[in-house]
Formats: sequence, C-alpha cells, structure tokens
Amino acid sequence: MFMSYVLAGSHVQWWWLICRAYKRAVELEPESACLWYDVGTSYLYAMQVDPTKASSFLQEAALSCLKKAVSLDPTSYVYWNALGVAAAYPGIEKFSLAQHAFIKSIRALQDNAMAWANLGVLYLRKDQIELAYKAFCNAQSADPSYVISWIGQALVAETMGRVEKMDLFSHSTELAYTSEGSMGFAYWVCHTLTNLQPKMLLLKSGCGLNDAASKLLLLARDCMQKYTVRHASDTSAFNYLGLLYENEGLHHSAKEAFKRSLQLLETSRANNHQLNIARENYARLLCYTGDYVEAIMMYEQTEEAMEMLFSCCGLGLAWNLSSNSQKSLQVYTQAVKLCDNDNTLKSSVLVAIAMIHYAAGEKNKCKTCLFSAFQTPPPSMHCLAALAVFSCLTDDWSLFTATLTEMLKTIEWQADESAAAYSMEYISLVLQCISVHVAKKGHPTAKKFCTEIDNICGKLKHDDFKLYNPVEATGLVKQGKNFTHLQKMYHSHPGNLWSILMLAQTVASELKHRFVPLLKIYVADALQAVQGHPKRVQELTKLFIITLNNWLAKL
Repeated sequence: MFMSYVLAGSHVQWWWLICRAYKRAVELEPESACLWYDVGTSYLYAMQVDPTKASSFLQEAALSCLKKAVSLDPTSYVYWNALGVAAAYPGIEKFSLAQHAFIKSIRALQDNAMAWANLGVLYLRKDQIELAYKAFCNAQSADPSYVISWIGQALVAETMGRVEKMDLFSHSTELAYTSEGSMGFAYWVCHTLTNLQPKMLLLKSGCGLNDAASKLLLLARDCMQKYTVRHASDTSAFNYLGLLYENEGLHHSAKEAFKRSLQLLETSRANNHQLNIARENYARLLCYTGDYVEAIMMYEQTEEAMEMLFSCCGLGLAWNLSSNSQKSLQVYTQAVKLCDNDNTLKSSVLVAIAMIHYAAGEKNKCKTCLFSAFQTPPPSMHCLAALAVFSCLTDDWSLFTATLTEMLKTIEWQADESAAAYSMEYISLVLQCISVHVAKKGHPTAKKFCTEIDNICGKLKHDDFKLYNPVEATGLVKQGKNFTHLQKMYHSHPGNLWSILMLAQTVASELKHRFVPLLKIYVADALQAVQGHPKRVQELTKLFIITLNNWLAKL
C-alpha cells in the first residue's frame, strides 16, 4: 500500500531511499526471497518513475534480484511474474526468459489472470497475434474483471482491423480507469466522429446521435478529463478532449482544450503538421464562440492555410461572420479550386458563396451559384435544400418541383441505408420549415403546395411530418376545430413530437387559462419526445418549451 501511494505521488527521491533501505534489509537477511523480490521490484518502479536513471546496471540489478527470489522460492507465482516483467522491460528485452517466467507463474497458479495478460502483451510485442489473442482469452476466463486483459483484446482487435475494438476499449474503461484504455477508447470515438461513413452508423434515422452513441461520447469525454488531470502535458489527449467537447456542443470547453493542446505543442516545438492541425481546431472553435478576429489571426498563422480545403473554408466563414463579405468571397473562391477531386464538397462550398450573395441582396448571383452547385454531380444535400428554400422565397414553384424530384433521386441512388436515412431526415425538416412558411404567407396555392409536400414526405416515409399539414390546421383554427383535430392526432400517435408541440401551441395561444393542466402535460411529453431527434430540433423545441414554461409561471 505504501509503495502504491509513493508511486501515485511521484516522489522520485523517495524511491531511491526505498531501494537503499531494501538493499540494506537483504544484506541483513540474504535468504529471504520476499526481500529479494522487494529490492528487484523497487528498482523497476524507480526506473519507471525516473527514466533518466534507468541505466543498464540498474536493469541488470533488478533482473538479478528477481532471479535470486525465484531461486529461493520457485513455487511463488508472484515472483515468477515479476521476473517476466523485468525480463521484458525496455532496455533488457530478454523475451525468451520473460516467456519462460510467465509460463512458470501460470503453472504455479492456473487461474492467474495477471500472468496470462502479461504473456499476451509479450506475444503482442513480438507480433504473434494469434498467441496474444489466446493468452488474453485465458486471462479473461481466469478473471473477467481484470481490466488489462480487455485492453489486450482491444489492441489485438485494433491490430487485426476488427470492428469491435472500440467496444472492447469502452468495456475496459467501465471496469477501471487506465491510461491505455482511456486513450485507446477516446481515439476510436474521435476517429468515428470525424469519419463520415462510421459516423453515419451511429445515427438514428437522421442527424441526431442515438442513445448508445451519446453514452459512448460522454464516457469518452469523462475518460479524457481524468486522463488530462494525470497527464497534463499530453497534447493528443487535449486534442481528443476538445473534439469530444465539440461534438457535445460544449464549445467554450472545447476551445479551452484546443488552446491548451496548441500551447503545449508550441512549447515543445512540434512539427508544422501537428501545429497546423491544432491551430485549425482552435480557430474553428473561436468561430463557434464569436471570437472572429482571433479566429482569422489563427487561420492566417496556419502555414499553407490557403492550400488546405478545410482551413480555407474556415477562414472564409470567419471573414463572413466578421462582416467582411468581400474577403470571404475571395477565400471561398480559392476553396472551390481545392475541391477538384470532390464534387460533393465543391457543391457545398458553392452554396456557401450563394448564401453570401443572397445576404448582400444579389439574388441573381445567388441563383447562378446555386445552379453551378446543382450542376456539379452529385449535388450535395445542402445544395438541394438551399435551392428548395431559394425557390420558395422567390415564388419559383417550377424550380421547387424540379428540386424536390432531384432530392428523391439523390436518396434512391444512396446504397448506404444510414446515409439515405440522414438525407430523408434532412429533406423532411427542410420541407417542414418551408411548408410552415408558405402557410403563414397565405400564398394562393398554399393548400395545394402543402398537399404536394405531404405526398413527398409520404414517399420519404417521414410520419412525423405527415401528421401535420399547416394549411389544414390554419383552416381548422378559423373553424374553431383545430384543438379537437390536434387532440385526436396526439392520442392516435403518442410520442409524436410535432403533434405534441402543435397541440401545446394551440392551447397556449387560443385556450389559455382554461387548459393550464393539459398544457403542463404536453410540455412534459414534448421534453420526452424530443430526445431522439436531431440536436437542432432539440434546441428549437426546448426554446419553445422554455417560452411555454415562462408563460405558465405568470398564470
């Protein structure tokens, strides 16, 4: 217990004092196997805490002490295991002796999870993957709660390219905290989140992470928080922590994590590639938090920023958010040139340029950019959504119909089910917003238009939207039947977010004091129903619910 406390405290000078004390004790009692074991392990711990003192003399001294311990007591599985660790120690690396020692330890105690796991690590270091796998399996059988065996299995899966590697790292972090398990788990979660195709597999019918994926994200973030406390100079750890915070929407915390990673890299004089990644991450979060001028400075410090697509897009966004549309257009135009091999990205960048033109009141230039994006096969979903919205705002319904047709075609050729689900959710949400806009605008063809959208959403199998046609609801309000209609919809489809929100809105705006108890029920139901929806929908819903709650508080 005392030795563990000292190790945790990292009091280097104490270790050498402990080594001298044990050495004096063994001189007084040279036939004690226990004391020889204590001297040998003390040398190993001291070299681990203070690698600068890890001389070949100390390494050989540790090995000799442990050999003496097993010669005095060859039946101790603990001594044999320690000898194996010493023989495999970096700088000694007598792998044959280590293998022999671990096997002797297992023979001394059959259900020896520690020795089996150490043997697995040894095989892994020698690239004997199959033997490593069997050794870790035996370690798990001996003690299913021994965390090192699970980390070993994760490393084997990682080496073999198997998909369960992240789950194995995840399970290891649930058993106990370890630096290796935490870093491995965080790496694969971040890798998944920043890689499009695996990310789609985490999605639940669209752009919101499902419950299992959200739990993984929280667990990885918790692991990295613990890790960065213990390893305050690890630049990769702070970078992972920043990515995890960012994916949770905790932008200020992410910004601080990326800032710390960048500071450590600058202090350690890291290579330019690492510094560029750190600066790009930090600049992106500066944009999120509204520090646009500092974000621009950070992007401009990034070497060859104008030659890297995502740095170029980030800089263009920062200039645009800082109200310098001309600079933004120049940078985005450069970004288009960097998209030669990726038409989907090129389409998205052209949409960004179109948005800048629309904000400046240049609708013709906006339309030209959107058509250019549309004619870049295959057009991105952002391009199709922007065209649909633009045609709606400019009352160009023939263009709108053509865009809807193209949206459906885009979904049909997507072979990946999760990618198609993402597109369907995205389109449905866009159509929901457009339909409400048209209904409020009172366009002469609004009813026909909303019916057409209802049919399109039926093809998309988006039941949430089909339940509510804004024009029909508006007509029912005028007839005084909206509340009854929405109540039927609410009870026929329990848990449907849109029906709950529309019913709550109707109660709040039309019926007021008479149905306060009902409104409270609908608010509670909406909070529960919104959990499975995309993050943006959750934010808007919660904002609406906060408004309702504030209204209730005044009654």
